[in-house]
Amino acid sequence: MFLGFTLISLTSFIYASNTILVLGDSLSAGYGVEKDQDWVSLLKKRLTELNDQTSVINASVSGDTSKTALSRLESLLREHTPTHVIVEIGANDGLQRLPLEEIHTNISTIVLKIKEAKCHVLLIGVRLPSNFAPSYRKYFENNFSKISKKLGVPLVDNILEGIDDKPEAFQEDNLHPNTTSQPLILDTVWEKLNVMLSDKPNA
Repeated sequence: MFLGFTLISLTSFIYASNTILVLGDSLSAGYGVEKDQDWVSLLKKRLTELNDQTSVINASVSGDTSKTALSRLESLLREHTPTHVIVEIGANDGLQRLPLEEIHTNISTIVLKIKEAKCHVLLIGVRLPSNFAPSYRKYFENNFSKISKKLGVPLVDNILEGIDDKPEAFQEDNLHPNTTSQPLILDTVWEKLNVMLSDKPNA
């Protein structure tokens, strides 16, 4: 009886020890959004309401590119030892029109390093404004699905799904979602994240 209780308790402890690390840019850092109303903060609140003890570390930095995110990754993995990592990066690469092959390589390397650390990965795709050259925009946006399929990680196809064509959903710069859009972003991410959290860390 005591052994059974111990095993159940240990299983619960392992489940409760999940840690989500969010590696992102301004779309996840809460740029221009009211305090604690960005989608990552709302994720923390949702988990609390669900009595889920998963901790959330927001390591997003406004202005980050795939190169700078990659340079920060190993120290973040060592410091926080996450079980799950959400990768939302690449928007600034695209806006700066960085070489597409470089973007692909950097994001692929980020995903591979996370998998090597025995963490689950959720990759989040982003879209570029419609005034970009169609050829660049298409290749850039297809990058995320290619990486997802090649490396076998789940993908949220577009973090701005359902709002990217609505001017009222954005701040004055027409690039960053406003406060009212953050719950919608969370719902978009949550659909895949909720499934991922039910999985154990990679062996």
